[in-house]
Amino acid sequence: MSAMTDTLKKHQKHLNDTLTDNEKRRSIIQKLMWDEKKKIECNSYSTSANYLQRNSVPKKYRTYHEINITPIGRNNLCRQNSTNTLSFDSSYEIESGYNITSCPCSSFICFEPHFVNSRMENGKKVYYDFTKDFDGETKKCFIYDEEIDYMRETKQLWNEKIFQIRVRKCSCGIVFSK
Repeated sequence: MSAMTDTLKKHQKHLNDTLTDNEKRRSIIQKLMWDEKKKIECNSYSTSANYLQRNSVPKKYRTYHEINITPIGRNNLCRQNSTNTLSFDSSYEIESGYNITSCPCSSFICFEPHFVNSRMENGKKVYYDFTKDFDGETKKCFIYDEEIDYMRETKQLWNEKIFQIRVRKCSCGIVFSK
């Protein structure tokens, strides 16, 4: 067993062991509720990070980072997974912002609040996403957002900050919810 695999298994055990039973139950309930909310408000079953084209994203969001997912934390608990990662390894920091997805033609872009971790490696900030994605995504397109970060730090509700943008007429038939 490689050292990295052993470290990831210990990290995964720590993430699971630090959650309360209530948080574990909420992970399941949140997934069901989030699925329904996204189906109604964002048509997320038709959006994916894999479809996103950087030139279709409004300029102020084009600096997003593509982050491969290391799915060792529970789905829908990105804030808890990011926070608990700090208690596992203090070299990480929490990054608050948005996961960005789009429809297949990149005309309809969806932003959902998301939390990841980062740390400095060889003088460069490297991003990590330890939250398992319930849609089977293998990467996230993440952009830091100061308002979401402030809301996390002041314990305000951030999960209502989902929004979408239509950048041009969609050729894949996504219905834009208001």
